[in-house]
Amino acid sequence: MRLSRFLMILKSKRRKCSVLRLRRAIKCVFPQDITRVLLNLISNGFYAATKRKAEAEGDGYEPTLVASTRSLGDRVEIRVRDNGRGIPPEVKEKMFNPFFTTKPAGEGTGLGLSICHDIIVKQHGGSIEVDTQPGKFTEIRVTLPRVTALIS
Repeated sequence: MRLSRFLMILKSKRRKCSVLRLRRAIKCVFPQDITRVLLNLISNGFYAATKRKAEAEGDGYEPTLVASTRSLGDRVEIRVRDNGRGIPPEVKEKMFNPFFTTKPAGEGTGLGLSICHDIIVKQHGGSIEVDTQPGKFTEIRVTLPRVTALIS
């Protein structure tokens, strides 16, 4: 499924969801929250790729960012991959902490990825995984459930 189609489906959901006491029900998704997550991830990817381009000094490097979606049956996966500078291990372990940033003063608040984590994991019961190789790429995988089991 294309990313634009995924967002269109999310936008068609109602803002308020009624919870039924059933074994399985459709998970309530707030499209504006998912849009915020995608904007943060894409913005960070563009930032990393353009920073690498500025450091490359004419070596033929071309910044690239790819966003894709995939159906995983009872889950949906969203991937955002850039060919920027990658993330060092010491940064990767702290990157979802509030107010943590590697950007210079005035360029970032350190809240973007923290907000992404809260929206995906705490509000929607999903997960965020990071695959990165310093100096090569970063890929963020967001997995959201299609349905959830409700406690009676």
